[in-house]
Amino acid sequence: MNGYPIYPVGRVHSKFKEPVSPELLLKSSCQIEIDEVWGEAAKDIQVGDRLLVLFRFHLSESAPLKVHPRGDHSRPITGIFSTCSPHRPNFIGVGDCRVTGREGLRFQVEGLDALDGSPVIDIKPFRFNEG
Repeated sequence: MNGYPIYPVGRVHSKFKEPVSPELLLKSSCQIEIDEVWGEAAKDIQVGDRLLVLFRFHLSESAPLKVHPRGDHSRPITGIFSTCSPHRPNFIGVGDCRVTGREGLRFQVEGLDALDGSPVIDIKPFRFNEG
């Protein structure tokens, strides 16, 4: 299988170091710290912005083709691409969040379901079609 290198642009800092329910993560705040080399790329991010953050599920080690959604065995087994499971072929997570604070290259955000130490792969503005 051919691959492509992916280099983190930063890291997540969170009080959650082990997997917890996604609802708990989404209701909490965490920080995204951008590496200095990418500082210019982050200079226009402001408090109030909504971001789409791509990160790596760094604690995941397997990628089954099917899972019980949220590990709930009372739910039918489902193809991985139809779930939000962190056990994915490329271990990539994506979440939208809101910037609630900024200090240099550290952004306080709410609504990101990433754990402490998760490598941030990319950040994009999250905008609805303004067409």
